[in-house]
Amino acid sequence: MDTLSCKEANLEEIRLATVNFQTDLLAQAELLRKHDESAQNHQRQLIIELANILESFHKLWGKIESFHSSGKMDNASVRFLESFKIIEKQINNLYQGQGGERLSVLGTIADPALCEIVDTFPTDDQSLDGTVMEVISHGHKLSSGQILKPSKVITYKF
Repeated sequence: MDTLSCKEANLEEIRLATVNFQTDLLAQAELLRKHDESAQNHQRQLIIELANILESFHKLWGKIESFHSSGKMDNASVRFLESFKIIEKQINNLYQGQGGERLSVLGTIADPALCEIVDTFPTDDQSLDGTVMEVISHGHKLSSGQILKPSKVITYKF
C-alpha cells in the first residue's frame, strides 16, 4: 500500500469516526432533552399538587374561622388546629421553592388566560364590568410565567 492510499484510508477512518461521534452526540442530546422535558413535567405536576394542598388549607382556615366565631369551638381546639399552620408554611415554602406562584386576579379585569369565569354578579356601575369580584379557587403559575391552572372567579356584569 503506497503512502497516498494509507493517508486516504486514515482519512476515511477519521471521517467515519467523526460521523459516529456526531450520531452519538445527537442521540445523547435527544436523551437529555427528553429527560429535561420529563423533569419539567414532574415539577409542574408537583407544583399543581402542592397548590391543591395549599388551597385545601385555605378552605380549612375559612371554615375554622367561621366555626370559631360562632362560638362552637373552644380555644384549645383552635390552638391545636392552628399548629397545622406550621405544616402549611412548610408546604408553601416547598411550593415557592419549586417555582410556584399564586395568581393575583382579585379586582382586575378577568383575563381569559388567567381566569375561568364561573359566575357573574350584576352591577349598575359600567366601570366594574368584567372585574373579578371574588376568587372561588386560586390559579397558579410557574415563576417563568407559564400558567398551570387558571383562577376560578366571579366577575361583575354590567
